[in-house]
Amino acid sequence: MGALPPPPPRRKLKKTTIIPSSGDPNGELKTFFKRKKIRLEAGLAFNSSATNVCLKHLDHEPFKYVFDLDVSPCSPALKTGVTFRIFLAPRYDLHGRRFTLEEQRPLLVLMDIFSVKLPPGKSTITRLSTQSTLTSSSKSCPCGWPQNLLLPRGTHSGMHFDLITIISKGELKYENKVKCNNFIYCGLDDSIYPDEYPMGYPFDRRLWMECPRDKILSFLCRKFGLFRRKIYMEDFVGGNIGGGGVVVRHY
Repeated sequence: MGALPPPPPRRKLKKTTIIPSSGDPNGELKTFFKRKKIRLEAGLAFNSSATNVCLKHLDHEPFKYVFDLDVSPCSPALKTGVTFRIFLAPRYDLHGRRFTLEEQRPLLVLMDIFSVKLPPGKSTITRLSTQSTLTSSSKSCPCGWPQNLLLPRGTHSGMHFDLITIISKGELKYENKVKCNNFIYCGLDDSIYPDEYPMGYPFDRRLWMECPRDKILSFLCRKFGLFRRKIYMEDFVGGNIGGGGVVVRHY
């Protein structure tokens, strides 16, 4: 159990938008099945020849994140830079009941981590889904989560998810230039892991914001799980944390 990251001084994530490449005004993300032919080699069966097979796999329409920010001219972020952490989690359970944030915590999927330098004043940061440091779509970078599986399948009627973005202070630390930047699952060749925080941060720990501020009640809440209140994604958003809903529809 641990504390959530304090809001970095004098910078605010005002709005997070996710836009599909089709420009769908409803902002829905689309998934679908594709077929492709792959060649299977004989392996250890030396008396067998290679064969071609047709593979059916999940894929999705490319999309991009758009972040609207407002940074004070006196913010330390102008010197140190910041790191964006993007998470996705289902909003409802199988019975249509809304998940609390603590219930969502083990279901959160880390979609991307990246660092930027922020200019003073209002600015917009755009990030493509194909730039994710989670996935790999190149044969030259074989390690990583498949790019075509970045999004969950969704449903035909449209499955609702919560998108949570957290800005933490400081930038990712790279010792040298790297060819493959999909480090979240794979790390980097001949280099330290660039993120100094634990994987899944800050959702790698229980949420203290569920507990009352009173010292005695807070102690009983953290120690014995008493007096906890239900916290939803909207209660978590503010300052350096942005959130919103997104629908994934399967075609």
